[in-house]
Amino acid sequence: MLSPFDSLPFTMYSWFMFSGAVLSLSLCLYSLLQRTSHVGFWYSYLCLGETIYTFGYGMELACKTVTQTHFWLTLEMLGGAYLPGLVILMAYTYRYHTKAPPWLTALLLTISSATLAIQFGNENHGLIFKSVELTQHDGMSVSLLEFGPWFYVHMVYANIAMTVSTCLFYQCWKSAPKKHQHQVFLILLGSLPPWIFYLIYLFNWAPYGLDLSAFGFLLTGPMYAYSLFRYRFADLLPVAQAQVLDNIDEGVIVLDTQWRVVDNNIRARQLFPVIQDGNENCPPQLQMLLQQDSLSDGNSTKWLHHHQREYEIQCQLLRSDDATILGYVLMIRDVTERMQQLTQLQNQAEFDDLTGILNRRMILLKLELAVQKIWCSSGQEPFGLILFDIDCFKRINDTQGHQVGDLMLKQLASLLQQQMQPNEQFGRYGGDEFLILVTGMTHAILQERAEQLRALASRQLGITLSMGLTHYLPHDTPRLMLQRADHALYQAKSAGRNRIFTMQEQLDENISVIGLR
Repeated sequence: MLSPFDSLPFTMYSWFMFSGAVLSLSLCLYSLLQRTSHVGFWYSYLCLGETIYTFGYGMELACKTVTQTHFWLTLEMLGGAYLPGLVILMAYTYRYHTKAPPWLTALLLTISSATLAIQFGNENHGLIFKSVELTQHDGMSVSLLEFGPWFYVHMVYANIAMTVSTCLFYQCWKSAPKKHQHQVFLILLGSLPPWIFYLIYLFNWAPYGLDLSAFGFLLTGPMYAYSLFRYRFADLLPVAQAQVLDNIDEGVIVLDTQWRVVDNNIRARQLFPVIQDGNENCPPQLQMLLQQDSLSDGNSTKWLHHHQREYEIQCQLLRSDDATILGYVLMIRDVTERMQQLTQLQNQAEFDDLTGILNRRMILLKLELAVQKIWCSSGQEPFGLILFDIDCFKRINDTQGHQVGDLMLKQLASLLQQQMQPNEQFGRYGGDEFLILVTGMTHAILQERAEQLRALASRQLGITLSMGLTHYLPHDTPRLMLQRADHALYQAKSAGRNRIFTMQEQLDENISVIGLR
């Protein structure tokens, strides 16, 4: 019985195949040594598959018997069955600069493994090759194969794989910067020879019935290698991209116009685990946020509350040279601490540190805005002031200490703040003086309201308040209103404290007012 290696003298075609196998194996080993990306990983296995296939075909061309041919056909399938899946995986990682989804990798390798398993038992069932015969041409053996049903399944699979990979490489070429298009074009061009030669073989246009796809690999491997390693475009670009994107604090998500995730970084996957493992769906909360208004006019900034944190999302349009919208880049920044600091600064600017109510600046600003609103309105809604202080507060500070005085101010502010209605604004005017702005109350109702607050402070805290009231008069100003309220408060003090006085007539503006001098 002849050994598989007991062959006819090798012809030029066999030596050509062996040279191609050595070249593919060299590229495989070089790729493994140089590999710095997922593209290089699948390219090395693609070269290994080409090595096995071309070496097996070179030996097939020198077979003496059909038994030897069966052996080498099976060896060829050990590499050839996986080539369609490997070229898709390489094209996918080249196009998207990321690992292929696990389900896609598993599916492609499962189909290839099924073909290989069927080939191992082909002599029993003939699912791939129903019959194998040999003929001689110019000193070489050419296999005459009658195809079985699974061969056509594999043929369709191989052609789909080449179509998909070519489309992916074409997309890379169209979207690549001009300075990189030459490199990508070599990849695109290199993917075509095996497919073209395979189609020539299937249509029985090849001389002597030779499988020319093996010859196509002799062109594909070097062209891929030249582009991948001479220019290092496929290695350096995704690596640089990954290192830059994955080392910044912001989350980065790239979307196409159909709201599918094209690329992302580690921070984005931490914020939105749904985009991990190759999931193309845009996180729903982001999509809803972005679709609230049109993004076609340019960049925009959005705000998102997510998992008890605050995020600023800057959306930038991606356009082609002819201004066609290609997609969007989302920069997602965690601004929780910044928002907290801004809130703290705002509170410090608007609220009194001791009592927590509006400070002097803010309560006077709101008084000014209220008066301006009256000036601008056609009708005049009642608007009044309640200015009050704690009776004998200086004596409390002097006898019991400032800490007790501060505590009393805080308790009073807290008590009255809880009683404030939507039409009332409460602020600390200065020292132990407080100011309440009241909208929509007539003079009689304002008097009753002041009496309620005075009685509440006496009942709950055991302190007495003196109050001065006034209402807006035609052509009034904030200064005049405060002047009248302060004069009314002075009268309440002079009359024995713990009472309410109202001042509704205009005073001479030369009368000084506490806090306004």
